[in-house]
Amino acid sequence: MCNDSAILITGTGNNSLGEMICKTLRRAYTGTPIIAIDLNNSSLITNLERTLAFNINLNPLTHHAGYKGVANDVQQVIDNARSQFQFHGIGMVVLAAGMYDFGDLTSTSLDVRQAITGVNVCGKIEILHAVMEMNNKFGFRSEEELTLVDIGSLHGLSASGSRAIYVASKAFGLDLCLSLLHGHEINRMIHFAPGPIDTHMLHRNHWVLKEHGSSEFFEYVREKHAEKYSNVFVGCDDQEFAKMVTGFSENNEVLFNIFNRYKERRARQMAGDNPILNPMDVATVIVDTLQHPTSEEEVVCKINAAGGHVQTQMLSIDQVIRFQVASKQRKSDRP
Repeated sequence: MCNDSAILITGTGNNSLGEMICKTLRRAYTGTPIIAIDLNNSSLITNLERTLAFNINLNPLTHHAGYKGVANDVQQVIDNARSQFQFHGIGMVVLAAGMYDFGDLTSTSLDVRQAITGVNVCGKIEILHAVMEMNNKFGFRSEEELTLVDIGSLHGLSASGSRAIYVASKAFGLDLCLSLLHGHEINRMIHFAPGPIDTHMLHRNHWVLKEHGSSEFFEYVREKHAEKYSNVFVGCDDQEFAKMVTGFSENNEVLFNIFNRYKERRARQMAGDNPILNPMDVATVIVDTLQHPTSEEEVVCKINAAGGHVQTQMLSIDQVIRFQVASKQRKSDRP
């Protein structure tokens, strides 16, 4: 990344991996302007030095002006940031915005299908197109200077069941960035494929989709009591949870039963073969990897917490294919 360029990162809402990546990038690239884009940015992002946060709908399927609206918004944001920080172009794009769902395809609602494909696929295309078009306008050569950072998932590498749209959308991100690299349209790309991360997406998955908890209660805690969110959904603090229930409804025995199941699910996962990753640990791995050279073949970074410690592995596409074959074999061997 050249010295007079900026970083653009998406998916920087409260309790997100993007929020942690943005904070880690800020410490690592002290003088570089950062543009953070999310539907609702984290309040922590807005207070970072040389960082501009913009609230934008990155889903062309739900944006009031469709595809053109997303592209225009992103380009307007870049123009606004450039007028303030005087950078030459966008030297790094971190695609951390994403939507998740779990369940059979036939049970997936239209709203969910629009959310996943809109953000994970259509929005990603429009963001990259807008950035690269602006770089061309500025005379900034993306093929020589632009680094793409795509946040994928281990699920996307092994085609996990009950996640058809999500898995396909993550595989799409890898192929999109890889095609741009092979076509010499960008200088560098790395697709990060982490295991489960302790962010609001995982918590919502466990609370709403797995344990059938109230989505209204989840959003109530996340939006109205952000300072207590981690105590409830990460620390599983019984007293803090009880306070949230009291504020949400007078007394709801169902919520307490769901909370107990939620805690048990977290405990099982932490003790299993694929423990939950700390988002700051993942962000640190991502930024450290970006700061060190990698070969053109090393395009995927697999991250997990097997054995209780963060482990990383750089993979070529050939190695990814072998990983997929091995994963399929392991699944077929299960009784």
